[in-house]
Amino acid sequence: ERHGDRFLDRTFTAEERAYCDTLKFPQKHYAARWAAKEAVAKAFTTGIGEHLDWTSISVEHGERQEPLIRLDDKAQALLHDIGGTGVLISLSHTESHAMAVATLIRS
Repeated sequence: ERHGDRFLDRTFTAEERAYCDTLKFPQKHYAARWAAKEAVAKAFTTGIGEHLDWTSISVEHGERQEPLIRLDDKAQALLHDIGGTGVLISLSHTESHAMAVATLIRS
């Protein structure tokens, strides 16, 4: 609330915002996506900063509504550089907590 749209614009993609904003309690879905971005950045061992932007990582839904990670070109290049071929993500949230676990796939 303190940072409003500026925070949301810097942290989430337009697609993530469109999805979360349609839900009754968008904050818990934003929190889960925040946790996913943190988990992926840590799995890459870089964190958010020089190598990854917040919007380099986004959460989408697959055919069965499973969470999927989409990486921008910058993140895809980093994934390739560290020998990865993909990212798996698990999300969980309640009314007051959110968490995510990310695993890099290596061939």
